[in-house]
Amino acid sequence: MSERFFQSFNLIIILFFTANIALASDFKNIPIQNLPESRTTNDYRSYPIDFKNKKFKEKLVDIKSYKIKGLSFYNENSGLNFPYNKRLNGSSKEIYLRQSVAKKLESVNNYLKAYKVNVFVLDGYRSYKLQSCLWQFYLDYAKTNHPKFTDLECINFALTYCSNPQGFSIHDSSSWYTHSTGASVDLTLQDSKTGDLLFMGSIFDDPSDISHTSYFETTESTNLSDLAARQNRRILYAAMTKVGFTNYPNEWWHYDWGNQMWLMDLNYNTKVKSAFYGAIEKP
Repeated sequence: MSERFFQSFNLIIILFFTANIALASDFKNIPIQNLPESRTTNDYRSYPIDFKNKKFKEKLVDIKSYKIKGLSFYNENSGLNFPYNKRLNGSSKEIYLRQSVAKKLESVNNYLKAYKVNVFVLDGYRSYKLQSCLWQFYLDYAKTNHPKFTDLECINFALTYCSNPQGFSIHDSSSWYTHSTGASVDLTLQDSKTGDLLFMGSIFDDPSDISHTSYFETTESTNLSDLAARQNRRILYAAMTKVGFTNYPNEWWHYDWGNQMWLMDLNYNTKVKSAFYGAIEKP
């Protein structure tokens, strides 16, 4: 056989493996790992903080200044922010995040360009008053929808979907609710051309198993709705984790970077021994 034949054959082999590598790296084809859903918002509070880290005092910024799209979900007064259907006390029209977190979302959007989508932020830094409203909502939800629950079971249910702000002190790291750090972000995906939000399989803040990030990885359903939700969750998860965010396994929309929950969701199997963002006051 001629040398040209072998050169052509080798080129075909290279192209074949290159194509398969590209296919495997497609965010849509990367399953979301089986995440430890047993941990709740009560389990990160003992994780250490590096108070001397220069990022500890990093400022909050309005995401608009970084051209990150979003809409403050809890500030909506249109009645369309189900299940609340009203503006919640303590909410703000602006969405604030730590500066480095906002910059990371810029990087996420760069990865998402290939899918013609971008992140759409629903919430970031959260005031104590707003967190208290949400905490009460989840307690009431548990009591109404699970009437046989004891008070402790209601609290544990609420902790699955919301940090307890009771006893909060900016000077006590064990009392910090995760959104007080400005390093937690709730978000979804948006079609960059039409502006429509992508279907993720559940509404934002749905306190049920369907909100668990890997829910559609474990179902054997083949209906198109479930497959679309699985694909979109995969894209969001892969893009966010690629730049260092961690996901809270009980909520497909919640991601962290640099705070105690981030450290918890790194599984502590890392050279990173401390978080570096703590509670901060709104500017």
